Amino acid sequence: MILKIENLNKSFGGLKAVKNFNLILNEGELCGLIGPNGAGKTTIFNLITGFYKPDNGKIIFKNQDITNLLPHQIVNLGISRTFQNIRLFNNLTVLENILFAFNYQINYSTVESILRTSNFRKVEKEIKEKCYHFLKLFDLEKKANILAKNLPYGEMRKLEIARALALNPKLLLLDEPSCGMTINETSLLMDLIRFIKEEFRLTIFIIEHQMRVIMNLCERIVVMDFGEIIAEGKPAEIQNNPKVIAAYLGREYAYR
Repeated sequence: MILKIENLNKSFGGLKAVKNFNLILNEGELCGLIGPNGAGKTTIFNLITGFYKPDNGKIIFKNQDITNLLPHQIVNLGISRTFQNIRLFNNLTVLENILFAFNYQINYSTVESILRTSNFRKVEKEIKEKCYHFLKLFDLEKKANILAKNLPYGEMRKLEIARALALNPKLLLLDEPSCGMTINETSLLMDLIRFIKEEFRLTIFIIEHQMRVIMNLCERIVVMDFGEIIAEGKPAEIQNNPKVIAAYLGREYAYR
């Protein structure tokens, strides 16, 4: 078990966004989270990563209670994420976006950076080598000096995932990574997710609207509606679940 969520609740005014949410993620698992718009999926990600604080409930990561930690503390423990709307530093280069993620590895002082000591040069060289390794893995090394905003959309998504991986996570949260992609880009994305899961030995929790992505990638799927889990199981089980069909298509379709 890498993540355990117990009786999580979150309200915004009179709206109950998350109701008694319980989940266990096992190490090395690729688990999907689906549901209609407004079901509370991204709220779950925001609670896990510390952007929101729950009204009650617990979030346990690797046997540590992270419920009330700040986002940067949670990142340092080994959870990173991407966002539904791409969040890159658009006016920085592709390389600089990756370098930014490696800030946590800097172990030289301000004085050393000013004086450009041997330790400063050594650390900077090592970090830059790691950055180029990531860019090569994602086939972005030839675009290292291009501004992020000038990348094609699919490569922006790749860069955001690469930057999340540069934080050295054990758990990666992907929020609708195929959003806005073409059919061909989506196929390449699925190959990429499979690759990074094995290459980095990750646990991946993914929100996705494209059923082709979810059904082909995930070993287990959790379905939310109106803030609570309505179904959980393997792709084939979810595909034929009356509650899931009703949530997406309406009750008249659920028992045909």
